Amino acid sequence: MFLDQGNAVDQGNAVKLLTGSFQERLRKSISLAWHTFGEKTGTGLLSINKEASMQLHYAYVLQQVIPLICFDRGETVKVELESGVKIDGRSREIDLVLEGTGSHDSSKIAVEMKCYRKRASSGKP
Repeated sequence: MFLDQGNAVDQGNAVKLLTGSFQERLRKSISLAWHTFGEKTGTGLLSINKEASMQLHYAYVLQQVIPLICFDRGETVKVELESGVKIDGRSREIDLVLEGTGSHDSSKIAVEMKCYRKRASSGKP
């Protein structure tokens, strides 16, 4: 534990983000970025008026978190918005795709987002 402005802060959760395989750290970074995005949106620091702005803001937060989990020159992550894929012979778009390459493995992680609001950006319900 350490003191942050007089309050005790548990370092355990922060350290957990930094442990495990590259793929485990990548998944944890997605969760941390989502939690951070939610807090910033909930407090009004980020304004979301439609799904596209939600995707862009989340991708930005994610881009800030990712370097914290890369510890080897061979560990890289590419974030792509509105990535096109073929599923059952039909073209589809995935909101956000992360392509992670570790020293010993690689993976793609798809993130699909939905923005539910009481009013659309047009002002209509």
